[in-house]
Amino acid sequence: MENLMVLDGDSEAQLYQRLKPSKELEKIIALYAVEYHKEEVIETYLDFLRAGAQIIRTNTYRLSDYTIEKYFKPESSQFYTELMEKSVKLARAAVTKYLEEKRKDPKYSELFDRCEILVAGCCGSSVVSECVDKYELTLKDTQIAAQLIYFHHNDRVIELVKYGVDILTFESIPSLVETDIIISIMKRHHPIRGWITFLCRADGKLLDGNTLETVAMRCYDALGHQIIAIGAECPVPDVMKSIVLDIGILKLSHEVQVPFVLYIDKVHLPITENKEASNSLMSDYVDEWLDHGIRYIGGGINTRPEDVALIRKQVDDYRIFSQRPFTTLRPSSYKTTKKQSKL
Repeated sequence: MENLMVLDGDSEAQLYQRLKPSKELEKIIALYAVEYHKEEVIETYLDFLRAGAQIIRTNTYRLSDYTIEKYFKPESSQFYTELMEKSVKLARAAVTKYLEEKRKDPKYSELFDRCEILVAGCCGSSVVSECVDKYELTLKDTQIAAQLIYFHHNDRVIELVKYGVDILTFESIPSLVETDIIISIMKRHHPIRGWITFLCRADGKLLDGNTLETVAMRCYDALGHQIIAIGAECPVPDVMKSIVLDIGILKLSHEVQVPFVLYIDKVHLPITENKEASNSLMSDYVDEWLDHGIRYIGGGINTRPEDVALIRKQVDDYRIFSQRPFTTLRPSSYKTTKKQSKL
């Protein structure tokens, strides 16, 4: 797997900047905007697409029955389904508008006509729907009944697949129990593909004490071609590098290396007031991650379009220098399995 792709950044942070919500809505602003600020959602997607993102995620990271009941007080029993549909349609609308913009650009390459942007259906863990800081979650927070975790993920997957996302992203997964549930759900929805990022402690282990190597191999052994990549969400970058190295040398029985996805938090970006110095530092920083085996890279907490633009530039430079391909041909829906094989 030698393709490189750039993801979007922190849509919550970008929407917060645009909408300046009340403190009560701060945590769920991305989801809230889907219902009440649709144009701002589209513009936020466009901010990241114009910055160079090739994958944008639906605003469904915090979607749960609890958040819907608390913040929306729906009168219709179909509200959940309708909100999921709107989330996917808004992402698609942004992609359509972006492609129209590029095709009108005289500087635009003819190759762009063959380029499609991926829409990823985002599924946050059952423990993150209302947390302010995911890195403050503990083992106790993960102790949720398996049946509730199953319904939490399965309901979203059904709707996201129905409305035509290209891939799924399961994010901030803190335990082996939740991982196994996701595996079972993915198997039921073959051939949909996706990646899983795991919420890790400062020592690099999941909140339940399992190592990332253990859960990563479990995912690949169980899901095979359905799993695009795995990733770690960890407060300590050096620990993450160690994890990536450890996983990078592990191979499956069919000798395929494990691809890795990385969300870089704003606090870890080597940006200074000196633009030239920042570009140099960013180049070294991104190159190091890509050398370690990262194949999908984008912005994490508090990253904005300008950060994604810096990441995209360095990925482009890395691609040219290393002569590794930068994927441009993307599937338009999860059903196009042949095209998905290029991921």
